[in-house]
Amino acid sequence: GIIPSVRTRLRLVRAALAIVAFWVGCPRQLHAQTPPQTPLCPSAESRISRITVERLGVFESDGHDTISWIDAGAKALHTRTRDLVVRRELLFAPGDHCDVELLGQTERNLRALWLFRQVEVLTRPEGENEIAVTVRVRDAFTLKVNAGYKREGGTDNWDARLGETNLAGLGLGLSLRRNLNFERGLSSVAFVDPRLLGSRERLAIAFDDRSDGHTLQASLLRPFHGINARWSHEFVYNETRDLLRLYEAGTVAQRWDRKAIEASVGAAVRLGA
Repeated sequence: GIIPSVRTRLRLVRAALAIVAFWVGCPRQLHAQTPPQTPLCPSAESRISRITVERLGVFESDGHDTISWIDAGAKALHTRTRDLVVRRELLFAPGDHCDVELLGQTERNLRALWLFRQVEVLTRPEGENEIAVTVRVRDAFTLKVNAGYKREGGTDNWDARLGETNLAGLGLGLSLRRNLNFERGLSSVAFVDPRLLGSRERLAIAFDDRSDGHTLQASLLRPFHGINARWSHEFVYNETRDLLRLYEAGTVAQRWDRKAIEASVGAAVRLGA
């Protein structure tokens, strides 16, 4: 009974020494205080003097980091998000009073596009009662390629998908899919424009063409994009057509065509602050 006790004590002593060594060796990390942050809006009278948009690539180097050949190849497949895509999300303009909520909502709207892996809205005092705003974004890699194959039930089953959510750097989404299995074949295409013609409207269209029918989905949405948005609306349309089969002794005895249509319209108005 003595040996386990000694081992336990030795382990406790080693753990205590390791904690002390870490505490002594890293005093700045343990006791460092976070430097004071400049408030986004120093005062209620602060006005925005200018706005700068900084767009960073997916694998952009700061001059000290090295980029592997894999990163360089992936970078060649990605188009950097255009300046207009970022600026159309801004809820403020030069000359406006600085509003913390609008700065924060702009950050949230940019993240909601799923085009960036880093979004920052920063401010810096510039002159008396003036601030400069910097909107910094770093692109995410948005090209998706998936493929799979297997053999099941004596038939070939494969699935291939290609998708891009930042087509030509314009924030447009396009995806293609081809699927074939022992039950049916499927070809589908989907398109999304989160800012239709530069507006706040979001258009989404998807079409699936199957060997036993098709599906069409379309929607036009205008969400509450900010605290000052006064209204929103939505229109959704779904159409499905299927071919139903009744089998008897392994053969098709009866067939039915089924078509279903569903549509909805909604609107909302902000009545108060």
